[in-house]
Amino acid sequence: MLKKIFTIITIIFFSLSFSNFIFAGNIGDSNYQKKNSIFLENLPGLENLESETKTAFKEGGNTAKPLRMYINWIIKTSVILGSMLAVALIIYGGIKYMTSVAFTGKTEGKEYLTNALGGLIFLIGGYIIFIQINPNILKLNFNAAAAAINIEVSDQYLNMGEAEEPDLSSVNAGDITEGSVTFNPSSIKPTLQEVLAVAEINTPLRFAHFMAQSDHESAGFTLLTERYHSCTSAKRTWPKRISQINNVCSNCSGKIDCGRKIFNAVYGNRMGNGSPSTGDGNKYRGRGILQATGKSEYSYITRQYSKYFHTSKDFIKNPDLLGQPEDGIRSGVLIWIQKGGNAKADRGATRSAVEAVTKAINGGQNGIENRWKLFQKYCKEVNCN
Repeated sequence: MLKKIFTIITIIFFSLSFSNFIFAGNIGDSNYQKKNSIFLENLPGLENLESETKTAFKEGGNTAKPLRMYINWIIKTSVILGSMLAVALIIYGGIKYMTSVAFTGKTEGKEYLTNALGGLIFLIGGYIIFIQINPNILKLNFNAAAAAINIEVSDQYLNMGEAEEPDLSSVNAGDITEGSVTFNPSSIKPTLQEVLAVAEINTPLRFAHFMAQSDHESAGFTLLTERYHSCTSAKRTWPKRISQINNVCSNCSGKIDCGRKIFNAVYGNRMGNGSPSTGDGNKYRGRGILQATGKSEYSYITRQYSKYFHTSKDFIKNPDLLGQPEDGIRSGVLIWIQKGGNAKADRGATRSAVEAVTKAINGGQNGIENRWKLFQKYCKEVNCN
């Protein structure tokens, strides 16, 4: 009986493991580990990704797990149970061999020992081999080619926005963009095309969500550094921090000085920044296509940059680099990955999905009407419904 159970568990393990070879079709691809297109995901009643379940209780969402997570559990459990049964068979066979006087008893005990040792080596050896080939192989992150597409970024997509402008009536145009770079949207196409692949933004739905957020945050793909605010626009942008802004505006001199102190006040003592007196708020203000904000996010981008782009840069020491087109766009995709953008985008082409993505990227719902309008435009262009 034990031998039969052990055999069944071993068959389950190898059947599920080999199914990844069958469906993935990209084992020899050097980018395999970066491809996580959804295969056993969008079934009724199941959430899209593992990351969804981690925050489901916080967000009040559905806590159901995707089928892939249950299969992963079955694989790991089969290895553990199979190993335990193999050890049990070894002990049982050893006792039978040592205590049996009859030749048939010793033969049976020896058979138990041989089968159990062979099965244990086969099971654990197979597991180790799979892990060595690819650490993600046993996670069943199927690469379903039919679910992924290669979206080509066109000039049309980079000129669709109608980004909302803050009230800058009391600030000179030359002042508000100090330290930032304006650019032609067409010039960012190669880098933008690159980051879509890096972040697995490979479905029309993900593309529409990412482009809508990026369009809004970068003022229609024209600006990569957060502009200095007038006192009026600052109060509208941060209504919960009006008292801090009033204190700054009553004690600052000049438009640039006020703009810097507003950032230091509203961003100080949070997001990894020091107190307003350190100047961190202004130094690490919003930059990049998704407006990375705060010293913590700049530090995260610094750590992750070499992992995805194979070169090292220190954005803590050189924060203005994120205001340049290439690094600004690359930083955006790292923020998208960090915030779980794909998981939230996969929720659908709905207002609630846009609000979920906006909450992740923005921390609130600032500019939600414009983001929703932009999403609808991009969704229509790529047919994401």
